[in-house]
Amino acid sequence: MRTRPGGGRARAVLRALVAALFAALCLAGLASPPANAVRVPPTDLALAWGDNSTGQLGDGTTTDRTTPVGVTLPPGVRLTAIAPGYRDSLALTSDGRVLAWGANDFGQSGNGTTISSNTPVEADLPSGTVVTAIAAGGFHSLALTSDGRVYAWGRNNWGQLGDGTTTDRSTPVEVRLPSGTEITAITAGTTGNFSLALTSDGRVLGWGLNNGGQLGNGTSTGVAPNPTPAEALLPPGTDITVLAAGGVHTLALTSDGRVLAWGINQEGDLGDGTRNPHYTPIETHIPAGTEVTAIAAGSYHSLAVTSDGRVLGWGANWAGQLGDGTLDRQLSPVYADLPAGIHATDVKGDFDHSLALTADGHVYSWGGNDFGQLGDGTTEPSTTPVRTNLPPGVRATAIGTDGQFSLALAEPAPTPAGSLHLAKRVVSAGPFTVGDTVEYAYTVTNTGDAGLGSVTVTDNLIDTVTCDGTALAAGQNTTCHGSYTVTEADLAVCAHTGNGDAGGNGSGGSGGSGYGGHGTTCPVTNTATATATDPQGETVTSNTATATIQVATDGHGTYGDRTGHGRGKSS
Repeated sequence: MRTRPGGGRARAVLRALVAALFAALCLAGLASPPANAVRVPPTDLALAWGDNSTGQLGDGTTTDRTTPVGVTLPPGVRLTAIAPGYRDSLALTSDGRVLAWGANDFGQSGNGTTISSNTPVEADLPSGTVVTAIAAGGFHSLALTSDGRVYAWGRNNWGQLGDGTTTDRSTPVEVRLPSGTEITAITAGTTGNFSLALTSDGRVLGWGLNNGGQLGNGTSTGVAPNPTPAEALLPPGTDITVLAAGGVHTLALTSDGRVLAWGINQEGDLGDGTRNPHYTPIETHIPAGTEVTAIAAGSYHSLAVTSDGRVLGWGANWAGQLGDGTLDRQLSPVYADLPAGIHATDVKGDFDHSLALTADGHVYSWGGNDFGQLGDGTTEPSTTPVRTNLPPGVRATAIGTDGQFSLALAEPAPTPAGSLHLAKRVVSAGPFTVGDTVEYAYTVTNTGDAGLGSVTVTDNLIDTVTCDGTALAAGQNTTCHGSYTVTEADLAVCAHTGNGDAGGNGSGGSGGSGYGGHGTTCPVTNTATATATDPQGETVTSNTATATIQVATDGHGTYGDRTGHGRGKSS
């Protein structure tokens, strides 16, 4: 189901309402989520779309975008990870530095100021620090170093920086980890209020706001700050590989593909079939026999990718953020309605929408779309996945979303393995006159080395061309068929040239003579192309094929000059 909200004024009002709601939620500890930022091969192409009110898209403007635009990166910079916050963005460079752009009112850019920027600036990390992972909260930022330490900066009102204080920081400070602790992964709740880390020995540490039990240490401390890390109470023998911090809940992926969850659960975001809070980890009701390979936590919804490339969602669904075609809350996981043949590899969620990255580098989105955060060129929400309009010739390698905008890293797409050749011929025997039906045959051959589907032929004069087969293995061909009825309008091209023969000229007509004597013919040419879809979902287009017939004019000077004058009879 897709619905369109009102025009620009309505969206402006909506923006104000959403901003107010988010501000209130963040103050109460109840806003949306980011997820772990996974490193990918270095690229100099970062894309962004959706809300841009604070410059969080990084394109040098504050203009919302309904399709992806490029982030304005410094010359020579290549990125390996992205992490969107509520109104700001982080990126990790291939040489271990951190870039930030967007809102900086609490110092979340880490450059020693509280001045926002709509293009990337560098965080002021200690000299010699090499960062390997990043995470963005609502108003604070985290960085994991190559030696297992964690730095934090930005807002710190609930101790989310983990430095033992509640003092905001505009430059990075080191988190006070227990002595001897080495961290391997980090995540931050996009409430801007809590942080989590995974240790090398499999423990989970949390600090900051714990009003809903999101730290997983068996308590809910209300609005009291927790400025130093405390250990979550995992079940004995649990091996955690990925963490994802949501609004007021946390997800953890185990090495054997199960999902653990803890926190407030007011919308069913823990996925245990209830809306009861859990201050220590419980197991999500993933369908029996299903192995999960990736997780993401939204404000009040949760997402998971299965080993066979499907996407599960549970929790809040007021904007369709579960992607199951409904607006119904789900207390246990349900499958998103991805198109057939799509294999998801990663997923992300925010306040009211979700993203999925596919194995072939496409991005699908669903849920709210007030600011264009689905990236499909509209502001229409969708309760089922729609394809984001990535620029031609690129494939996404990483995705992120928060605060009603989205980010992606991308690289040039591989050249399609498929190719097509089209041949066209006239089947009917001529000569032809006005009113005759002409049959055409088209031979479409797959000349590439990969299978192709959805074979279609388009002809400029024929409304419908049908094909014997629409799927072609490498080297195979299929025959297509179409027919056309000749009309007097087809002869106009000859009228414009003033053709005639010795049989006689039409009278009048300053631009040229009319059709003349017996045996005069007019050539009618039509063109056609074939298209198909390769295994990556890309369109493959053939050469242009033509065919020409000669249409007799019956010896009459029916058409005069190009102005239509001089309609005469042949002599």
